[in-house]
Amino acid sequence: MIRETVIPWQDGDNADANVIVEVRNISTSAIDLAEDFQDYSVLDGTGNGVADGSLTGPFPYEVAPGALGFLTGDVMVGGGVAATTMVRVTTTTTFRKATLKDIVLTVSGAANKPGSDGSTGASTSGMVTNTSRITVEEVAVAAFYYDGAGDLLGYSYGGPSNLRAGRTTAFATIGAPPLDFKAITRTVVIADSFCRTGPCLP
Repeated sequence: MIRETVIPWQDGDNADANVIVEVRNISTSAIDLAEDFQDYSVLDGTGNGVADGSLTGPFPYEVAPGALGFLTGDVMVGGGVAATTMVRVTTTTTFRKATLKDIVLTVSGAANKPGSDGSTGASTSGMVTNTSRITVEEVAVAAFYYDGAGDLLGYSYGGPSNLRAGRTTAFATIGAPPLDFKAITRTVVIADSFCRTGPCLP
């Protein structure tokens, strides 16, 4: 079960947006969010395309049965396009059965703070622990912000680079849109590694 959200804002002559896809795993097996063809198209009110691209940053890579995961995209359209033209998003996603890996990162003490003006934007800081038996490389932490109606306001991400087995370290996220900080009533924070295959794993 998925829910697609586009969160646009104006940045001078550029129209920027967060694209967020919430994926609730309603199957009885873990699913892999890191498929090759996960794409989005941002549309205007008449259904014409404004921007398109590939979804990135699965958080987490593998989603357990009943759990929630996220795919994300960052949009920037120049040429004086108005952010208000970005009214909805469609996505093409495929998921396959996955085996949960031995990488387990846990988050504690997460807290939000507003941007530099004290009222808009958000970042999240806290601690991340590697409970795995291996050093985890390319650690990433993402925070997803919700309002009281359960709608997404945006997301931010960051994190340490590498984390040894059994170690705990601080993290801080950046990059949230200029959301209303006081509107945040719930934050979902997920830590994972962008290094799930290849030479960075033993």
